[in-house]
Amino acid sequence: MSFANSAFLLGLGALAVPLILHLMSREKPRRVVFPTIRYIKKGQRVQHGRRGIKDFWVMLARMLILAAIVLLLADPFIPRPVAVISKDADQVVVMVDLSASMRAANFDEFVANARKQIEAAHPNAEVGAIGSADGVIYALPVTTPNLDVWATILADKPRSTVGNHSDAISRIGSLMTTEEGPGRHVYVLSDLQAVDWQPERLGALDVAASVRIIAPPHSNSRNVAILGVDAESVERDGTRNLRLTIRLRNFWLEPVDTSLIVRVGSVNQLRPVVLQAGDTATVTLTLPDVDGSKGTVELASMDEYVDDDVFHFWAGPQPPLHVAVVANSATDRSKQSEVFFLSNALSISLPGTPMMAVTSRGPDIMWDTDIASFQSVFLLDAIADFSEAEAGLLHEYCSNGGTLVLFAGNRTADCLNRLADAGFNRINFRGFYGGVGRFRSSMVDSADTAHPLIAPFAEDAADLTLFPIYKAARLDPGKKHEILLAAGELPLLIREQVGRGELYVIGTSLSASWSELPTAICFLPLVRRMVELSTAADDRRVLNRILGKPLGIELPDETVAPTSPDVLRVGDQPVQVNYTREESDFTAVSDAAVRAHLTTQDVLLMADEREVPENERDSLQAHVAWALIAGLFIELLLANFRRKEA
Repeated sequence: MSFANSAFLLGLGALAVPLILHLMSREKPRRVVFPTIRYIKKGQRVQHGRRGIKDFWVMLARMLILAAIVLLLADPFIPRPVAVISKDADQVVVMVDLSASMRAANFDEFVANARKQIEAAHPNAEVGAIGSADGVIYALPVTTPNLDVWATILADKPRSTVGNHSDAISRIGSLMTTEEGPGRHVYVLSDLQAVDWQPERLGALDVAASVRIIAPPHSNSRNVAILGVDAESVERDGTRNLRLTIRLRNFWLEPVDTSLIVRVGSVNQLRPVVLQAGDTATVTLTLPDVDGSKGTVELASMDEYVDDDVFHFWAGPQPPLHVAVVANSATDRSKQSEVFFLSNALSISLPGTPMMAVTSRGPDIMWDTDIASFQSVFLLDAIADFSEAEAGLLHEYCSNGGTLVLFAGNRTADCLNRLADAGFNRINFRGFYGGVGRFRSSMVDSADTAHPLIAPFAEDAADLTLFPIYKAARLDPGKKHEILLAAGELPLLIREQVGRGELYVIGTSLSASWSELPTAICFLPLVRRMVELSTAADDRRVLNRILGKPLGIELPDETVAPTSPDVLRVGDQPVQVNYTREESDFTAVSDAAVRAHLTTQDVLLMADEREVPENERDSLQAHVAWALIAGLFIELLLANFRRKEA
């Protein structure tokens, strides 16, 4: 027997009330006036208040009445046994969701429960199965022996990946025989997690079959996830401190009081944290004097879904960003000075900014160096000496996420033409502005502070608009270019998006005879920010990869891809490998919406007894109501009997 409103069963505690009242009550003795003391003493021996058997039955009747009222409110019922749909050899295909969220359930127990339901409904069925995670894991036709089918289902546990079940759904029909049979049925063993079962991504079954869904009872499970960890290593007084920014989310509908355990080398730290229902929080802490390069953040109290309770992160120094500075001639002293200045400026280590490894080369860099190994390439009036093939390689490099920065010079016209021939959008050259010494100069008077590159210089304290410009190229950009800095009608910084990368063209040179830009306070932050904003720079930082998916990086022969969460170092590139966090939210889509894409049948089995549909249970309310009427009738009879005795 089960109860639709089991919370009302707490009212059974009220059954103690009649018992307590019965024990506390006594009959009042009748007052009788006797003429002699003899009769008074005799009356006193008889007139003691006592509780006879008739009181016990009244108490029992009243307790029965209270119990019946409580049971009526609790709505008792008996689930009907699963009806046998057919005694003939039905064809049943069991589709098993093996995505990461199913790891929160006791998978063996869930499968055993589902098997009982299926075999009760189809005792003589031919059973096939298909397992699906981010693709089809296994596919067994209905001609496979049933014992082998269930053994395979139990053996293949949920993976650590996000689910994509469209392929599995499209193959269900092929697992059934073409012979006409008494019935075809599909059982979907899944939690219908929203990230995996978006109806618009699902196809329809290619076979006429009824669909039943058996869901595990973890859809409302408590789950707190560690979404990510950002680590910044800072050297101070000969020791290395580590600043961590930890992102958390509570996917539950109630507040959670837990703690974070942080481990790096021999350093451990415990940090209490309280998360409100559905809250996303950021925790910042500093570990002093760390001595390791790998670390973990772990929830002290793990929940049912443990995959997102631990995060492995790189705790060592950040890998440097590789930058190339290319000049057109190794014999030009002025260019050598510019190369030296820019290389040293980029190599300066600033707190809170990534290290940069700078390589200075000539135009031959395209042949004896892999240009893709650099996150940014600075061209000091150099591309004019590149061949058409070399310029084409620069365009390919930029399209793949690299950043090119071209400083103007005496050969600006040739450089812009070479860029246009290589596939970049054309920027027309209209001659030079100034060039008559320092008697005539301009300043930046227009800046696109909404752009991420220029936004940090929006403050009044920035000298981006204060340095004098003595000479500049007159550039005429196209419609696809962005003008980030300008002096009147003279564009000074032009940006072009090229595939995943970008091209910056600066209308002045690093020479002191052209401008005071190299000596401006804003110069170093500006050029370093060009490198840091590069897509290739993002790729160069610590790589975050999902366990079970390709790493996207070539491993040395002696290095084996991880089979569990870990931190690797490939060359000087750290790689963090963790379980996916996309499966952390157990919010489910409507089973009706899923069935609408699969079939027109509306049949649903629930693993949770509290959710048994009304048409699949036998209510006991009528029996309880008769018991209540009987209790009231008995109590009435006993009450009348007591009055007559009195």
